Amino acid sequence: ESLIEIVPPSKTGLIVFKKGNTHSFDKFLREIFKKAKKNVDIVDTYVAGNIFDNLLDEVSKTTPMQFLYGNDTGGFITKSTRFAREFSFQKKESKQFHDRFLIVDGRGYIIGPSLKDAADKKPATMVILNDSDSKKLADLFSDLWNGN
Repeated sequence: ESLIEIVPPSKTGLIVFKKGNTHSFDKFLREIFKKAKKNVDIVDTYVAGNIFDNLLDEVSKTTPMQFLYGNDTGGFITKSTRFAREFSFQKKESKQFHDRFLIVDGRGYIIGPSLKDAADKKPATMVILNDSDSKKLADLFSDLWNGN
């Protein structure tokens, strides 16, 4: 959590999670999601049902979440339907992207691995973007979400 606080909105920061630090990666993201008030937008190529219990249930039930995904590797679609009954959650499948990223309350995060198994067998990186680059990423998300 302290890493989030030390990267001011005008700066960009890189965080590296070593191989095997899956719990630390998840904990870091849970802290970001827990603080979300306005929006959580996620783009991830390969998803699985475990992300709902590991990460997304930290988001307030009233905070809008939009999730673009490429491939369900197991349980994502089924769990997302159940999750959406209690949370403000929308999903769309799209094959129009490769990279993975998040926008939480206007702040952009570029993530190397898929959320389902980040930092498990290989190191994982996350770049916290400054305000200007976060806006560019939010514009990209909007284009992808709207099919542009």
